[in-house]
Amino acid sequence: MGRKADPKGKDRTRTIVLAGDVAEIAQKLADKGELSRTLSELLRFNYGFGDALDEKKRELEAAHEQRIQLQRLEESLANEIDELENTVLQQDTTIRPNLEKRKEILLQRRNDVQIKLERSFSTHDEMRYIIQARNLDDLINEVNQQLEELI
Repeated sequence: MGRKADPKGKDRTRTIVLAGDVAEIAQKLADKGELSRTLSELLRFNYGFGDALDEKKRELEAAHEQRIQLQRLEESLANEIDELENTVLQQDTTIRPNLEKRKEILLQRRNDVQIKLERSFSTHDEMRYIIQARNLDDLINEVNQQLEELI
């Protein structure tokens, strides 16, 4: 059983015997005036006194680390969102209108080739217009596919 603390604020001094290498460490701490404090902290830590305080300090540190990680995650997500918004904006302002204009031009050319095909008299001209129409159809399909990928 331990003794009650002195009402004046100091406990009585105690004499202890330490092993050689530990005695040197204790002497260095005593010279610095840190021996009592160090022994008190070690005893509290090893025998359960002050564990609640240390546990709360660890919880606070863990909460602080989690907050920092969440802030980093928030910044990372905000940057990704900005990049995606810029990409979508670029697509909507430049790429999509260009593709739609190209599609319009190709459809007009396809209609012109169809009219020429219907009015042609020779088989040579018909074959040439059919090949042109197929090529234009392929180009139109490519543009449609690119437009679908933007969505």
